[in-house]
Amino acid sequence: MMRSGIEIVSRDNHDAAAELERALAGDFVEQCPGITAYEMKWPHQQYAARHGALIEQRVHDRMAQAQAMKPADYTARLATRTAMCKKARTLMRVDGLPLGLQLIGAAGKDGTLCAHAHWLMRQSGA
Repeated sequence: MMRSGIEIVSRDNHDAAAELERALAGDFVEQCPGITAYEMKWPHQQYAARHGALIEQRVHDRMAQAQAMKPADYTARLATRTAMCKKARTLMRVDGLPLGLQLIGAAGKDGTLCAHAHWLMRQSGA
């Protein structure tokens, strides 16, 4: 690709790419599951009441996280996510050109990986 005149940037050779990676690896990863847990609190409670033993442990863990959250916690997470979205939109371009990303997820974390990809697509206007 480089022979064709395509410049490949990464965190190792471009400050903006490194900054974007740091932004995505930090608060984004921590904030979004909590937001989703809180938003799904009531449907998950209904599922557990009807089919408790059939619900994955991951869902039970998210329910516990949501139970511990107060509305103010949720509001704070939303504000953090909004700030992160604004920053990501700025960082999704390198020298005025769109930035390409490859996302790789951990085994058994397809839902999280797809959520991250969906969020990135929305932020970039794709």
